[in-house]
Amino acid sequence: HAVRVGEVNRLGTLVPAFRKRHPEYLVVVSSTTDTGIAEARRRFADLAVIAFPFDFSWAVGRALDAVRPTVVVLAESELWPNFLTAANARRVPVVVANARVSPRSFARLSRVKGAARRLLLGRVTTFAAQADETADRLLTLGVKPDRVARAGNVKFDGASG
Repeated sequence: HAVRVGEVNRLGTLVPAFRKRHPEYLVVVSSTTDTGIAEARRRFADLAVIAFPFDFSWAVGRALDAVRPTVVVLAESELWPNFLTAANARRVPVVVANARVSPRSFARLSRVKGAARRLLLGRVTTFAAQADETADRLLTLGVKPDRVARAGNVKFDGASG
């Protein structure tokens, strides 16, 4: 899933690397914005591209039941509580690729650390942090160390195939 065009473009590295490594998987790309969907359809013309549902429990449940993903990969760090709850209820691992936590987000999340961990951060299976600073912030927010990987920035470092 990629929220906007920029994240869709970053999937341009991840999706081909994943498909090369796992040709047995069917890949579905989603985006939230109209421009993101249009870019995903252009960039991934041979894949199913869908609109990511609004974060209403009934909408995300319906989408997950229709797609039946084995794993969900979110490009960057836009986390939605109802989506994460529905994915966890279906035992679908959620990975955040190119994860980042800006200083502003870190300050906000620190104020509600327990709730953020319970409703958002604790429901993510793996954060692939784009920088050591992000990994450290996630750990400070209470994410378990085995759920944080220091993976580098997909935009600059690419994705290993």
